[in-house]
Amino acid sequence: MGEFLFVPYPAWGHVNPMLPVMERLAAGGDVVRVLVGQRFVSAVEGVGAVPVSLLRELRPHVPPRRAVVGWTRRSLCKMLAARCASAQLADDLAESLPDLVVADVMTPWAVRVARRRSVRVVSFSTTFTRGRQRDRPVLVHALPELQPMVSGRVHVLGPLVRRADTVEEASLGRGRVEGKVLLVSPGTVFEREPEFFRTAVEAFGDTDWTVVLSTGALDPGVLGTLPANVTAYRSVPQLALLRSSTVFLTHAGMNSTVEALSAGVPMVLAPRCREQRATARRLVRMGVGVSLPRWCHPVALHDLVERVAADPQMRTALRDLRESLPGNGAEVAAAVLRAHAGVSGSPRNTEVMSTSIRAAAMNSSSAADNASALPR
Repeated sequence: MGEFLFVPYPAWGHVNPMLPVMERLAAGGDVVRVLVGQRFVSAVEGVGAVPVSLLRELRPHVPPRRAVVGWTRRSLCKMLAARCASAQLADDLAESLPDLVVADVMTPWAVRVARRRSVRVVSFSTTFTRGRQRDRPVLVHALPELQPMVSGRVHVLGPLVRRADTVEEASLGRGRVEGKVLLVSPGTVFEREPEFFRTAVEAFGDTDWTVVLSTGALDPGVLGTLPANVTAYRSVPQLALLRSSTVFLTHAGMNSTVEALSAGVPMVLAPRCREQRATARRLVRMGVGVSLPRWCHPVALHDLVERVAADPQMRTALRDLRESLPGNGAEVAAAVLRAHAGVSGSPRNTEVMSTSIRAAAMNSSSAADNASALPR
């Protein structure tokens, strides 16, 4: 058995995919510690891992507009939080060296600190891999069909989705959600303006649809009084809601995308950044989602969602994809981590690892599109 220290990027879309891997390691008797902010402590403890609370917590936030003051403040806060976390990690490693550090690709400072202490490192990516990270093993939370062509020490794990939510069940105002359900969620990092949600309210208010808005950084109160069939919360139990959703209006973040595909829910895609746009293009080509026009009138949004809900070809594509999804990504990840740490544990499933890499290499995307999809 070994000791592992996880360093996730402090956003739910990055913490959630790590949780099944932590759970698998902890269940096998390994010691799993996690450097996280206070809002993730209960989720980490829930999988049998030990949280190491950050003294200064970064709360990632991308404002709806590129205001110079807002972006400058965001960059400064991110830099200060990274410096504080780096120093705290260095102190932690000085007291107790783990067998392996598992660092999110968005925490490069963790890799530098671990290497200074001569601790082995495996990178964990919740979206795309990048060439400069291939000097060490990389675990990727994605489907091969959504991943640019990879090779070498990159392990595409498929969906890392837990059975239970890390967000507590919210009262949705009406008990069990039934009938046609539209879940609207732009994620917890990329803030949307009130007009984004008001368009959905106007499109589906007082209709036979149940609409659940997850507003993230936006205070739901700014939306005013909502129709009886519409509810709004900062965060919702997304996994539970997706199981009863008809359509998912999403930002095309990889974690939300994989959760939707695992639940078999078609998507209307409204990406905000280059990485999300790359994922959205692939989903459209796969026939499991459609893109939302940048400026969409409520009537047009209503018609688009109705078409997606009634599209039999999209349902078939989702069913076929769902049936082909690998279900042992957490087990494969745990085997890779134990092997790289040089500790005993469950047997290595090298055949599954090789299969995931071969499948990713057979990605039908062209080489040019693969290159353009990588975030910079």
